[in-house]
Amino acid sequence: IQVATRNTTADRVEQLVYPVDKARKRELLSLLIETAGKPLSRNAIFDALWGAEGSSNENVVDVYVGYLRKKLDQNDFGFEIKTIRNRGFCLTGRTPVVETG
Repeated sequence: IQVATRNTTADRVEQLVYPVDKARKRELLSLLIETAGKPLSRNAIFDALWGAEGSSNENVVDVYVGYLRKKLDQNDFGFEIKTIRNRGFCLTGRTPVVETG
């Protein structure tokens, strides 16, 4: 998976993609991109990424959102993850484009 934003160079894209090389972080980022601009509940994220395991609890979502926020804050990609009180998490700013292959 590659994540790109409009007007982003290949080098800057690599800065985001490669630090986020763990499968869960990549899956979480993809899920947030797919629903950009719309709040996604902690429960929905948990069910999509960890629900089948049955061994985690929903707090793992907060931990992984924190990991992604830290990476996004280190770079200026034009988008960020916002917490929407009582609703969940939302990707805001310039909508990233997901390129596969």
